[in-house]
Amino acid sequence: MRFRVNKASGTEPPCEGAVFGKYSEEHIVDLSKVQYNFKDKVIDIWKTHGVNQRREGDLLIKYFEYDVWWLEINNLKELMNFIKKEGHIVLASDEITIYDDYLE
Repeated sequence: MRFRVNKASGTEPPCEGAVFGKYSEEHIVDLSKVQYNFKDKVIDIWKTHGVNQRREGDLLIKYFEYDVWWLEINNLKELMNFIKKEGHIVLASDEITIYDDYLE
């Protein structure tokens, strides 16, 4: 599995084996849940950022691209070896933060 990886201290690259690349994240705004007098403003703001912007009915859909570090970890043994080497981590569904400094 591929994880976005970073260090709490912001050090780059965050760890051995990390590869620099792009990450794309989908954002959806449901206009049916936006107050009528704010819809035009939301649409204008929506058009100014992101890529692949489109409208499907009341849904505004677009993607944001970020530069990130990626790390491939394929099984529990690899994850445990990574933790043993790097120390404490914070693990989310697709992201690992190496806890090497203060983190809020």
